Amino acid sequence: MHDIIATTRKRSYFLIDKSMGQIFNIGSMEGHAVMAHGAFEKQYPNTTLFHGLNAIANADPAKLKKYFLRDIVQKNSKDLVNQLRKNFTKTKFQNRTQSYIDASIMFQENFLKGIEENIASLNKRQDYIIFKNNKTKTLNNMSCLKGLRSHMLSWMRGFRFTSSMDTFRGIRDKGFKKYGHQPGGGECHVVDMQKLQEYGADISDLSSINYKGTLETLNNMSHNRRLNVLENLGIIIRKNLPLEDIAKGAYTWEEIKSHPGTISLQKNPKLQDQFIREERGPGVGDDKAIFKSGFLPRTIYANPGKRSYAEIESGILGGLNGDFIDTVSKGTKLIMPGGQDWIGGIHINGWYSKLAQDKRVRDFLNIKENPDGIYNLLNEDEIIDYTMASANLPGKYLHSSQGHFWMDRQGTCMITELLKLAHSHAMIRGMEMDTKNIRNFKINFEKNFDNKKFTYQGIPLKKIKPMLNECLSLVYDKTPEERERSLKNYFTS
Repeated sequence: MHDIIATTRKRSYFLIDKSMGQIFNIGSMEGHAVMAHGAFEKQYPNTTLFHGLNAIANADPAKLKKYFLRDIVQKNSKDLVNQLRKNFTKTKFQNRTQSYIDASIMFQENFLKGIEENIASLNKRQDYIIFKNNKTKTLNNMSCLKGLRSHMLSWMRGFRFTSSMDTFRGIRDKGFKKYGHQPGGGECHVVDMQKLQEYGADISDLSSINYKGTLETLNNMSHNRRLNVLENLGIIIRKNLPLEDIAKGAYTWEEIKSHPGTISLQKNPKLQDQFIREERGPGVGDDKAIFKSGFLPRTIYANPGKRSYAEIESGILGGLNGDFIDTVSKGTKLIMPGGQDWIGGIHINGWYSKLAQDKRVRDFLNIKENPDGIYNLLNEDEIIDYTMASANLPGKYLHSSQGHFWMDRQGTCMITELLKLAHSHAMIRGMEMDTKNIRNFKINFEKNFDNKKFTYQGIPLKKIKPMLNECLSLVYDKTPEERERSLKNYFTS
């Protein structure tokens, strides 16, 4: 509880409301406990987000007084504890984060539904939306989106990319085979925490392939066999969703949520969503991937040279949205095989693929006809290449997490700086990016923030920008063959 209070007092966010910021503050407690960061003086390897939520529910301001006096968190801490107990119970936290995810996916689904329901009169519709601060407010109450015009195809493509980049099997493993660099990865599984601890294992064992005691033999097994053993022991529970049908646009999001393959944690409170690593590696830089989401290949367009208004910022924000779901789904009320971000990406791509079969839709969205009749927001090779161009390397490691993306750095934040850098690239390349459209991100073009530190590692912006420029140059405006040569040279040099 002391860690949550301290984090809340010390952190300030830019452009997002207090509720979303508090979600990030509470969510950071798990990592602090496991790594002995923040207010933790030693490691607590089996600490989860729900331990923090339980601490909030049971918090007594009188008993916490000794912590309030230890550092700068003492001012108004009693009021903060009461506010947390009122607004961030376990159920309310789960419901709030699920509502964030639902809103993020449903507004894309609703755009596609609008096309389907008005297919005979698409000439009267627009290929963009404008976020308005009306009764329903902007997406997830984000005031920075107010008035923003989003080119929806670009948003969905950015979303598809970042919701796929963490997929180990089919994306990262194929990237490793293609380029020889192992980014590492795995996927989340439903874990019975009591069973896990009965076998003397920690959450860190799952995420680092470092099993001890009774489960030590798992370290030398293939990943498939390791999962089978964990399942047979009752440590993990595996469910399936009808992925082929979802990929054909046969389901709504609500139908996916209510499918038997989706597990409710509110009905099964002993279960949790935990990451199980398949291969070790330095990972993929979220900052790099989100930045490049504004510059994805334009191979799906009938007229690739004709750009729509707001493509770049829409792609970046769609990419940010996919990563956002990955973050908040760790504390929500539903578990889907592979994660809600991955399933959401398949779902939106499936609806697009279904609708793009109709020439009227293709004409409306400026989509070229494919002789094979297959339509995807991005093809697999594009996702693989852009993921690998975002891979972390020694000396080129970037990782912000959603909380760090929005953290106030004296008048700016990482997202604002990503959009600012994207605008520079747009100007250099003769591409339109209207600063009025992103006015509520409060970009200060007159002030230099190069010495401000960003990301989880606290890296000065002047060292971050060259990394972002480099990873974009590896893949942007290149043919598939040129991308492949570029990335092979990059990983072998």
